[in-house]
Amino acid sequence: MDEREKRDKQADEPLSSDRRQVLKGGLAAAGAAGAGLLAAGQASAQSAGPKAEGDPTFRMKTVLAQPGLFYYPGEALAEDEIRVSIMGSGWGNIARRRQAACSIFIELGNGESFVFDMGQGSLVNYNAMQVPYSRMDKVFVTHLHMDHTTDILPLYCFGPASGDRFTPLRIWGPSGDGPEMGIKYMMETGLKAYTKWHTTSFRTCVPGTDPVTGAYGLEVNELDYRKSGAVAYDDKGVTIRHWPALHIIDGAIGYRLDWNGMSVAWSGDSNPSHYFVENAQNVDLMLHETAPTLDRLIEASGASKEVAQSIIGSSHTPARALGKVFSLTRPQLGVTIHSPIDPQEITSFVDEVRKHWDGPYQIAEDFFVFNISKSQETIRVRQAAINERSWSPTIDKAAGPPTTLKQSDYRRAGLWQKEIKDY
Repeated sequence: MDEREKRDKQADEPLSSDRRQVLKGGLAAAGAAGAGLLAAGQASAQSAGPKAEGDPTFRMKTVLAQPGLFYYPGEALAEDEIRVSIMGSGWGNIARRRQAACSIFIELGNGESFVFDMGQGSLVNYNAMQVPYSRMDKVFVTHLHMDHTTDILPLYCFGPASGDRFTPLRIWGPSGDGPEMGIKYMMETGLKAYTKWHTTSFRTCVPGTDPVTGAYGLEVNELDYRKSGAVAYDDKGVTIRHWPALHIIDGAIGYRLDWNGMSVAWSGDSNPSHYFVENAQNVDLMLHETAPTLDRLIEASGASKEVAQSIIGSSHTPARALGKVFSLTRPQLGVTIHSPIDPQEITSFVDEVRKHWDGPYQIAEDFFVFNISKSQETIRVRQAAINERSWSPTIDKAAGPPTTLKQSDYRRAGLWQKEIKDY
């Protein structure tokens, strides 16, 4: 009898007392290790299943999904809920794999959805969260810095190529002091000029790309940045208001969305401001940018003290000031986003906010998901479980209108005679 046959025969025999003790000891050790892992993941002790004591057949349960901790893309949204996903939580010129530049995605139980800002890298996160382009057709911009606007370019250009968005992209944003400083000039002149070659080439091969009524149309709504509490959007029970944000120079705004008795406020980039306090009273979810401490900014970026003081003092809200803003507005949950989140910084954020605010507070990064519901007393906070190599979501939707340009009109015959075809 070879060794394999001996092992198989032994496995079929009743357990001896010696083997039972060995197995029991081994299982106990495995159980202890598993308990440590569960504690690290903040899972409950009950997740391990029944106790192993006296039961040699005991096995740890394998937990494949923890919906209490994680959001899985595709989860249905209840009719009375708002879901807010952080698609970009990063800050300024700090380009990180962990944190895309600023973007917030808000979905409502009535089927409506809204994008607030769309900085560099955020479109990758929308795809990882399996958000189709047609759900990103209403974009609200707080100001015209690149870390809030860059990914509007690929959003505009690739909407029809996804086989999904065949209607004009709708954009709201602030005016400026002079026509060239506002959102209309940036989009209708800058965006269209920058994407001219791209959109022309796609119009020869991709359906639904008409520059007026199709995906390459633009509807730009310029909002007077000087007005406080003015209505930017009012449709299907959704109201979005805006107010001035104090950020370096004039021409920045913040937003508040109200729907079905629930509300979300987003500061955009701003020094601490009474405009924000006046317009964000008693919101359910308050999203506010937060500056790192002066010492941390100097240490991490290498900036001089004078430059670091200028960046924070003219542009952003320190954590202690954020606590003051929370105390004056009383949100159900106050959240730090749009900040370089480092382990060294988290404690200082909490300590400084607590100087003025003892209510619920959360520091959020990319893929944090907040569910607001009338039927729940607290806002549900989770992080998304994503596929790092996701393709665009599959959309069951009819193709758009036919192409409007001919490739032959944009090809020199002599040039294309060099194409290799015998393969």
